[in-house]
Amino acid sequence: HYSPLAGIDRTNVGQLAVAWRWRPREGPLARWATQPGTFQSTPLMIDDTLYVTTPYNRVAALDARTGEE
Repeated sequence: HYSPLAGIDRTNVGQLAVAWRWRPREGPLARWATQPGTFQSTPLMIDDTLYVTTPYNRVAALDARTGEE
């Protein structure tokens, strides 16, 4: 995906580090015999909130600075 950021270039890209990680709190659903699998999500950022989908098609709103729900 594309971002027009100018603060990251060849001279400083090696200094990037993970700021936070988020994992959905979803587990197996015995009622339907389902198990969440690996998933990929393209987040939508509005102001300082990231909106992501989960393996069970729920939506989570995350603070972009801290990763807190």
